[in-house]
Amino acid sequence: IMKKYKFTALIFAIILLYSIAHNGYSINLNDVYAFPVPFIPRIHKFLTIKISDATHAKCSIYDINGDVVKKLSGTANIIWNGRNDDGEIVAPGLYIIKIELEGIGGEYKKKIIRILVQ
Repeated sequence: IMKKYKFTALIFAIILLYSIAHNGYSINLNDVYAFPVPFIPRIHKFLTIKISDATHAKCSIYDINGDVVKKLSGTANIIWNGRNDDGEIVAPGLYIIKIELEGIGGEYKKKIIRILVQ
């Protein structure tokens, strides 16, 4: 009888951990977005990239030609001031933000966001 209770407790613990890992703390890509859009660096001062349910995030910003403009990382919302690696305000146009998210338990997801900079 003792073995049966231990087995039941083990199964319960496995189910509980699975549900927490896959439902309660899963990265929801719908909660990952950038604002304000369109982004006007001279007016807005910074673009916020909302990171939800991730323990760490890497962000690469590319211009329309695919050239890297800026690389950022963080554990909370990522802030971009609209400047490239040389400290200059980027030219108006379409930019692509690639966000790589790492969650609890090694979960990994990516999202691409397109923004207009004016």
